[in-house]
Amino acid sequence: MSDQHPSLHPSEALKNLAEVELASISMAERAEPSRPFMIALVAIISTVMALIHAVPWGVSLSIFGLGIPLGIWYFMTMRMRPKSRTILSHSGPYMRYALLMMLITQVGRFWEAHLWWEIGAKWIVVFVLLYFCISRMRSAAIKNRVKDANEHSV
Repeated sequence: MSDQHPSLHPSEALKNLAEVELASISMAERAEPSRPFMIALVAIISTVMALIHAVPWGVSLSIFGLGIPLGIWYFMTMRMRPKSRTILSHSGPYMRYALLMMLITQVGRFWEAHLWWEIGAKWIVVFVLLYFCISRMRSAAIKNRVKDANEHSV
């Protein structure tokens, strides 16, 4: 019997598998929006949600207009990256956090803040909760993308 494929020691095989998994996770992370982008997006949404009852609509729309340069930044950074494979269906945790995020925005609309300290408290609460949801959605999407890539061959 020829020895074309020498067997690896189990610890070497585990190390190689761990390297492959880390590489696939880092590739999946590059396919998702970056954390600074998500923080800026959540900050804009939180600011609009906190000021929605305290300032006129024009001010809220102008703050929301900050999303246009943010969208251009996202488009420019994402087009430099290789196109990611489409996920056929999102995972259960992803959808739960998406629904929780929508619920938070709706509950945030019911909280009418008019004083400066109420506006600040509302901004902090909405920012923390939305960032929690969107970061968990990002993690679930990355896990789902890696799992999908492992299950389906190219």
